[in-house]
Amino acid sequence: MRRHRLIILVVLLMALPCVAQSVSVDYDKDTDFSRYRSYAWKEGTPVPNPLSHQRIVNAIEYHLAMKGFEQVDQDPDMYVSYHAAAKEDLEITDWGHRGPRWGWTRDIDVRKILVGIIVVDMIDADDDKLFWRATASDTVSSKPEKNEKKINRAAKKMFKKFPPKRR
Repeated sequence: MRRHRLIILVVLLMALPCVAQSVSVDYDKDTDFSRYRSYAWKEGTPVPNPLSHQRIVNAIEYHLAMKGFEQVDQDPDMYVSYHAAAKEDLEITDWGHRGPRWGWTRDIDVRKILVGIIVVDMIDADDDKLFWRATASDTVSSKPEKNEKKINRAAKKMFKKFPPKRR
């Protein structure tokens, strides 16, 4: 019975997803995206590190520019803001099992990791209504160049289908 419980526990642990970059997009289906051509930044919840902050802003501005949006100082069609947070999570790695010589055991490694989350919001400038939101999460590396690649990859995924096609 004890071995049976161990096998069930191992199967459940193996079923947990590894932390990988996750991106989701949501928007108001009634929004006419063709009326938005310009934007201005609105304060959100930036990362405390000024270098990381600038990387996130640069990635968002790049993709908006590639889609034909112009950043303006006055009278924008929409506001763009981003919010960032981090949380500790567990990463579970199953290295396999040992055979009869050592007894039937599994080698499982559990460690704490830091997961970063970025939320990009687009808000109508006339009525202050949120009409588009993208969320990305990924592990945070101790190497800034890796984090920059992750930010750029997340922004690319976020803006891949922006603006959404009218249904």
